[in-house]
Amino acid sequence: MQSLSRPHHFLWIKYKFLTMWGLFRGDFKLNEGFERTAELQEKARQEAISIGLLVTAEKNAEKALKEFFKSIGYRVNVTFN
Repeated sequence: MQSLSRPHHFLWIKYKFLTMWGLFRGDFKLNEGFERTAELQEKARQEAISIGLLVTAEKNAEKALKEFFKSIGYRVNVTFN
């Protein structure tokens, strides 16, 4: 039995069970999992943008960072790419 301590092993298992092609799909290629993960991340990012989640998260992060640095005597400008 292989150890689950390697992060990529856990991702592989998670992908294997959550794949849109089904649990009993057959041979699985690791690069296929990475490609699908990238697709899903982009889809999640686009969804977050469409519902305004990223704007809210950026505002909250900016506020938290400014308040934190202000408390230790710094003034910062926060920008996001």
